[in-house]
Amino acid sequence: MRKFGFYVSTGVKEHFNNAVGEYVSNSHQMSEALKRKSEEMSIRTGIDHDYQYVEPADMADPSAHGASPDVLEETRRRQRDAS
Repeated sequence: MRKFGFYVSTGVKEHFNNAVGEYVSNSHQMSEALKRKSEEMSIRTGIDHDYQYVEPADMADPSAHGASPDVLEETRRRQRDAS
């Protein structure tokens, strides 16, 4: 009997990614761009960087990436007051 495994990914839609400063059209290009940008920023700042792709759905919950609702509200308030 054969067993098969597979990985399900939503993929990366074609877009200009501001984090890497270039146009990407698939997951492989995004991964390579993140590696290049990590290396560039590590050299520029002298601090190790490791850029990782985060799915948009994972960004919906601020606490999942270390942001607190209070800090986000304060940021929104400052942006609103500045305009």
